[in-house]
Amino acid sequence: MLLTYWRELYLIKYFVEPSDEAALEAVSKAFADCPRQQLVRDPNHCSECIKAEQYLTSLDRSDVALADIGDRLGFDCFSMITDEGFRHFVPALCRIALQERPAGIGHLLLRLDRAHTIIVEPHQREAIVEFLDYIKVMRYIDWNHEIGHLTQIRNRFTQQPESA
Repeated sequence: MLLTYWRELYLIKYFVEPSDEAALEAVSKAFADCPRQQLVRDPNHCSECIKAEQYLTSLDRSDVALADIGDRLGFDCFSMITDEGFRHFVPALCRIALQERPAGIGHLLLRLDRAHTIIVEPHQREAIVEFLDYIKVMRYIDWNHEIGHLTQIRNRFTQQPESA
C-alpha cells in the first residue's frame, strides 16, 4: 500500500511510470555527451596509475559490473579517476546500483558523496536528483542511515554548484 502511494507521487512529479529502465534511460541521456577521455589524473605518475589507466580504459560502461570497479587491482582505481572519467561512468554506476542491490547502491552513494562538485551541468544534476528520488521511492533502500545519506547527497545536487 505504501509503495503504491510513493509510486503515485513519483508519477505525479516526473510524469512517467517508475521503472528501472526509465530511470536508467534518463541518466544515460543526461550523460550521453560525456566521452571517454583520459581516465586517470596522472597516468604516468606511478605503476598503480599506469595499471589503473589501462584497466579503466579496458572497461565498457555498458557492461561494467560492481566487481570491475572495486579494488580488483588491489587499490581503488576510481580514486584516481578524472572528473571527465567519472562523468563518463555515471550511467554505469547507476545501472550497477539497480542491478546489484544493495551493494551497488552503497557504492553509488559512496561515489556521489562528493560528486556534486564534479557534476555541474544542470541537466546532469537534475538527472542525479531524479535517480536518487527513484531509488528512495522504490524503497530500494530502507535503513534510516542510508536514506539519510541519500537525502544529504540529493540535497547537495539541488544546490547551485560552487564556481571554480
